[in-house]
Amino acid sequence: MRALALTLLLLGPVLSGPAAAALLARQLLSEAHLSEVYAVSAAAVVLVVEVLLLRRRGLLRQVAVLALSSFWAMWAWQGLTEPHFQWSQLPHWRSPDRGGEMVIIIAIIAYLMLYELADSKTST
Repeated sequence: MRALALTLLLLGPVLSGPAAAALLARQLLSEAHLSEVYAVSAAAVVLVVEVLLLRRRGLLRQVAVLALSSFWAMWAWQGLTEPHFQWSQLPHWRSPDRGGEMVIIIAIIAYLMLYELADSKTST
């Protein structure tokens, strides 16, 4: 069960930050000569910062997990509800309706529970 929780956390909130950084860098520097290299560099920097934050204990780590889970849930909702969404581009941010807000909150709570499940097994 712990392996499943860690895999879901890795594929969702943890990798969404570097992916968004790479997409943003590629979009902003599309005219640059080596925009793909800059995009990969931006993703690597964000991943290193995430790893440093997630290795910490206490409140800083919990806030980082909450922020990553919130970002991932919002991005997934944007992508799943927008018609003809291109996952290789940044979404056009819009406010969710009441049903969308509930889905996002449930996804955030689910990821926070997965984090607690994964963390409780490692700290004992």
